[in-house]
Amino acid sequence: MLSPKRKRKPSPRSRAVLVRSLPTPTPKRTRKPTPKPLVKSVTRRKRSPRPILRAFAPGDVTHILLTRYNLGIYDGGMTVTQRNYDPAAWMQTRRELFRTYCAPSVMGQVCDDFKWLVFFDSETPVAEITAVVEGLDCVVLRSKKRELKNTTRAWVRRNVKTSWVVTTRLDSDDAIHLFYMRDLSRMAQPKTEVMCFSLGWNLIVRGRRRATTTLPWHGSGFMSLTEPTETAVTAFSQGHCGLYKDYPYRALQGRRWLRVLHWMNNSNLNAGVRCRQDYRIAKHISLAQLHGGFPFLAKDK
Repeated sequence: MLSPKRKRKPSPRSRAVLVRSLPTPTPKRTRKPTPKPLVKSVTRRKRSPRPILRAFAPGDVTHILLTRYNLGIYDGGMTVTQRNYDPAAWMQTRRELFRTYCAPSVMGQVCDDFKWLVFFDSETPVAEITAVVEGLDCVVLRSKKRELKNTTRAWVRRNVKTSWVVTTRLDSDDAIHLFYMRDLSRMAQPKTEVMCFSLGWNLIVRGRRRATTTLPWHGSGFMSLTEPTETAVTAFSQGHCGLYKDYPYRALQGRRWLRVLHWMNNSNLNAGVRCRQDYRIAKHISLAQLHGGFPFLAKDK
């Protein structure tokens, strides 16, 4: 009887040949997913360019300085009578301050294309008014304190012939830089707004004379209001620090005003004690540094 044939085991070499001979499966091709953009593309609409407001053309605007001298001194509506000051002594001191600081600064402007209105109380003697404004190129108006807004508004609408008007406050005991009106006229634009040089100097004349620079001050007493003449209310429509709250405000660059601090500065008193914060002092400087913008100080020793 024949024995069954045994299966012959393939040699290692034949195994390798067998493996090599088998076809390799082709991998399936899969599409790579396209990455999503991190930011969605938005089609931006072209913005219309902002209108460029340029300075006024000659003859389109009138600049006016407004100065109150002694309104309310005779009817008890002023801090002079409220603090028991002697009106005669106050008038003498005010005349010295006005003729020493305010008047020379206005008359020394390099740009004289403006009008200066000085308001006196209607009860002020004519001789006193003549002594105060002697030799000055200004318009004298008499009014009571409660009628000041209407008096100023009526004068502007009656006498200003241009379509726009810029009115600027200036206290009778303060001064402005000799380039003040020149720079203000260059920066004024035909739109209703409040402008103000937010930086200036303090001149302390109480006791030893000394000068300081000021911190930025948006509510100073040197504000200017630009508005159409037909509806003008002038810079006297609000108090010293209230005008910028009712209109768009624009701070102007440069130190262009001088606030004179003396013993009658009622607005700078705090319970009878003068404070550094009330002065808004940044740093002390020499008086000679003011002579360039205020040449009359060199003569006032």
